[in-house]
Amino acid sequence: MEEIIKFENVDKEYKLGNKKQKVKIIDFIFNSKKLNKKKALTNVNFSISRGERVAFIGRNGSGKSTILKLITGVSYPTNGKVIVNGKVNAILELNAGFEADFTGR
Repeated sequence: MEEIIKFENVDKEYKLGNKKQKVKIIDFIFNSKKLNKKKALTNVNFSISRGERVAFIGRNGSGKSTILKLITGVSYPTNGKVIVNGKVNAILELNAGFEADFTGR
């Protein structure tokens, strides 16, 4: 089957400011030692073929939203390749689809 989404050795790392020190935008540009680095994904490999249905299940902080952001192009990998053939739409908001007035049927 035709692969429409493929992750090849994908890593994603975020730079976070230290709460005890003032961090300026210049610190992010020049990779200052004031920044803490947080690995969100490490060496992720998978492919999704046309017609497959996929669900990402895991604990908080396991990288589910990060994977969706990489697939939709909202974010880019630190290392590796994300290949998407075709159009992809995703609902990335935390509360999307969980309206208390609707049953979901």
